[in-house]
Amino acid sequence: SPAYKAGIQQGDLIVGIKRDTDPDGNPLKEGDPKEFSTKGMKTEQALDIILGKPGVPITLTIRRDGKDKDYE
Repeated sequence: SPAYKAGIQQGDLIVGIKRDTDPDGNPLKEGDPKEFSTKGMKTEQALDIILGKPGVPITLTIRRDGKDKDYE
């Protein structure tokens, strides 16, 4: 899966999502949010932001137990 290829491991927590395009790969409109915190967000809401056409880039901020800082 893309997550596995990117190094995401079981137990990792997605704490942030960044994107510069919409799910179809079109540039975001002025004023559209580019960064999202997942704190308090339902899984379905996060999936709506993350999922899109294959090849459309997003950046996930991951928190892993035992690590001192989050990584992208």
